[in-house]
Amino acid sequence: MNIDRDRCALGPNAARTGFSLLELLMVLAVIAGLMALAWPNLRKPLGDTPLSQAAGSLRELIDQCRYQAVLRGELTMLRLEKESSAIDMGSWQSLLAEQLQIPNTSQSTSAGTDQPNRAGFMAKYRPPFRYRFVLPPDIVVDQILWSDSLPTTPIEDAGPNSWYVTFTPSGTSKDVSIILKDTTTQKRLALQYQQGTGLMTLSKLPDAATESIAPLVPSN
Repeated sequence: MNIDRDRCALGPNAARTGFSLLELLMVLAVIAGLMALAWPNLRKPLGDTPLSQAAGSLRELIDQCRYQAVLRGELTMLRLEKESSAIDMGSWQSLLAEQLQIPNTSQSTSAGTDQPNRAGFMAKYRPPFRYRFVLPPDIVVDQILWSDSLPTTPIEDAGPNSWYVTFTPSGTSKDVSIILKDTTTQKRLALQYQQGTGLMTLSKLPDAATESIAPLVPSN
């Protein structure tokens, strides 16, 4: 009778392959520990809601508007409308030409006593520009609040449903809080801009009212 001595030496379980239940449990425990450590970093992009995305995009748009005002050396503004996802950025000529009834500068000027003034104006003239930015779906502008210490002008408050945020050629504006609303969840988010420091901060608002917004701190 032939005897497989190697098999006898290894025992009856020599042909077994795979993992035991204890080994599988140990692997699952290691994976669970790694997920617990990585979850805070993984949750940040998952929690980036359309409302926060819109606020981040609006922050970049404000920075761009201020940059264009300094670069072009002229009044540059944002036009926002209530319950609208569209925001217009442009020079004051492009956004206020109709309201202020500005004549067409491309027309030839007639001779007269005001000819030198017109020539000086044309020397400083910049071609008007206008861009339209659209917020993510279901995100609209809900309200604009100005600092109590700085009264608004007719240009800034164009009506109960539209506003202008203006930047001077030096890059300054007024303290303002732009409130965005998600029409699906009815959640609100306020983007506050302080002209003294150029600082922009975000704050969540109750779903019911905007009166709970803390007043903007006037800059010195």
